[in-house]
Amino acid sequence: MRQHLPFLLILIGMAIVRFVILFVSQTHLTSDETIIGLMAKHILEGRYFPFYFYGTSYNASCAWEAYLAVIPFAIAGVGVVALKIPTVLLSLVCLTLFYMMTTRLYPVRVATLASLIFALWPGLLKGVGLVEHSSGYGAMKINAPFSAAR
Repeated sequence: MRQHLPFLLILIGMAIVRFVILFVSQTHLTSDETIIGLMAKHILEGRYFPFYFYGTSYNASCAWEAYLAVIPFAIAGVGVVALKIPTVLLSLVCLTLFYMMTTRLYPVRVATLASLIFALWPGLLKGVGLVEHSSGYGAMKINAPFSAAR
């Protein structure tokens, strides 16, 4: 456990930074995020259970983002922060999966350094984009560690 302490500090630090950014600066939604929020609201109300993004018959990843947003909507009510919380959590899950993968391939010190770089990688912070919902971005966060291993 002691050997993983530096990674846990990175994970906790990134969680704090990302949630602070979420609560302080994320007050608006993009059009895609708004549609995902509407989908989540309809799911919560039991009115509709979509498989695809509204208006398309492809890109099912947006639908699961809406299903994930139902949980914070039920707890905190419908809102911008509640919609973006699952994406922040997915970015932290992605960081953890990346660390787990790299510890299997490299020594823990290398995995920790790689995880720090990965945590600060602009692609995952896109507009501190930890809160970006557009067109399957959440799926990219989860799949990134696995595609990096190829």
